[in-house]
Amino acid sequence: MSYINIDCFAGGGGASTGLEQASIKIDIAIDHNPSAILMHKTNHPETLHLTEDIFEVDLKKYIKTSDKVGVMWASPDCTSHSRAKGNKPKDSGSRILAWAVYDLCRQIKDITGELPKIVFVENVEEIQKWCPLDKNGNPIKEIEGCCYGCFISAMRKKKDGRFSSAFGCRYCKNKEDCLNG
Repeated sequence: MSYINIDCFAGGGGASTGLEQASIKIDIAIDHNPSAILMHKTNHPETLHLTEDIFEVDLKKYIKTSDKVGVMWASPDCTSHSRAKGNKPKDSGSRILAWAVYDLCRQIKDITGELPKIVFVENVEEIQKWCPLDKNGNPIKEIEGCCYGCFISAMRKKKDGRFSSAFGCRYCKNKEDCLNG
């Protein structure tokens, strides 16, 4: 069986190169940055390149109902979580990018009837502390990690192949609460 493999937040193609070295050919690369996609095209000319906002991608244009997605690799922006920038959050917009992985998995499930066989989300360990920000733009310590917990809960697959609709804490009653984190 042949699988379609997707690199989200593809950048210049470093992860795609690593995956190809592991015999996983990337079929679709997604990144919003035209310069990054140009570099990816140089490194991976056989790949379909989508220069789009990750939240705006419509996979129905590129994946058929008979397709199966093998690997989906995602490296969402980590600068809002990384200690390399002093643990100072950048903005809530870049902090929600992991949710694009959830949204793309839902699209794949809706199109093909199945989730990707394997989903990799690569990020810094501080993403595990992801939570809403206070009015000064600082993480709310009392609920540290709640948005990460909600994301992980939502990504868990039930035995019937559906996504969980449960969220991981009392603060986040739905995905939108985490989107504000």
